[in-house]
Amino acid sequence: MDNIVNLSLLDAGNKLKISLSEILKYLSEDNKPVLASVHPNVNVWALHKISKDSSVGFKEFISIKDANGKDKTEVYKSEVVCDVELIKDINFLKLSGACVNAIARHGSFEINTSDAIFWLDSDGEINEINCVERRNDFLRLGKYENAIKYSPQYMINNFVKIDGEVNFVFTDKAVSVWLPDNSTLNKLTSIKVGVDSIYVFESDIQGFMVDDVDLIPIYSPYYVDKSIRNQSDLDKLAVKGFCLFEMQNKSDIANIELESWMEKEQGYPVKKAKTAAFCLRPKTRANNDASKESSQICKFKFLTEALSTFWQGEFPEPNDKKKLDPERDHKLISQVNAVICDVFKFLVSKHFSEENANYAEQILRPNVYKSMKSAETLRKI
Repeated sequence: MDNIVNLSLLDAGNKLKISLSEILKYLSEDNKPVLASVHPNVNVWALHKISKDSSVGFKEFISIKDANGKDKTEVYKSEVVCDVELIKDINFLKLSGACVNAIARHGSFEINTSDAIFWLDSDGEINEINCVERRNDFLRLGKYENAIKYSPQYMINNFVKIDGEVNFVFTDKAVSVWLPDNSTLNKLTSIKVGVDSIYVFESDIQGFMVDDVDLIPIYSPYYVDKSIRNQSDLDKLAVKGFCLFEMQNKSDIANIELESWMEKEQGYPVKKAKTAAFCLRPKTRANNDASKESSQICKFKFLTEALSTFWQGEFPEPNDKKKLDPERDHKLISQVNAVICDVFKFLVSKHFSEENANYAEQILRPNVYKSMKSAETLRKI
């Protein structure tokens, strides 16, 4: 699954093109998953229940009234709870369409059940368990502690009668054991879900999100034309340069600080980070008279010019974007190598040193060709 994002944080950061409520309505109408974060003081239980008509061999629920004499489990009178499991380390709950619509209208809603739960694994990937999957788990032989009359073979023969349904329900964290008489049903609680706890999959709202690169005006040296966006490292570098030098006016930022950001955030090696910092600065110092005029211009504009000039048009993409095959893709490899050398020469003509031209070419090169040889290597062949 892809990344999940907090809607209210995006809204607060002016990252949404339309209102939060409009996005929630769209997601509900399009049947897209909307999640709510689980409060650390809540336990989530998978509750398997079956109708009394199918419950031969299972203990009846013993009703226990609360302090006010109210039986909070009236909803279960026509059903028998045949198995329960505490699900640990749950991060998110899936919300129903009705709940999402209510939050869109009123800003919050109370839920007492969910039909799917999600958790993040050690790699940060999100995983889902839904009611159908958990019910199938419960139907495995030996799962039922409350079956008291019949043999395992009888149970196997009658599984079709006891499939029932599963709900994910909630209690306070202090409730960690489900009592055999099912009186724990009286301790079920609801969860209030507000807009601040709503999460969605980023791909489902991509069209409604404001990309930071969209905020850069066309007259800025960091402007990246729409025709060359989402192809290389230039989008992120453009946003960094625009924010630092035009929005925050930090022209006095130390080179070492800017280079450090390139190393940490972009994963660039030291020399490549130095080149990236060199390209972002509003202007650079002239080393000699010949380069003086060009040095007063922000170098970043030459990177976007090179990407637009040399890598666009009818240039083909590889069949396999992960790896080029020397035999199958020999013609394409030859074309790519020629473009790499052309870009290098172009940058040198704009008063880049050969070292800076070498790394700048790698920075602006489309991502699908990042694994190709550098201009420096090709010049030695």
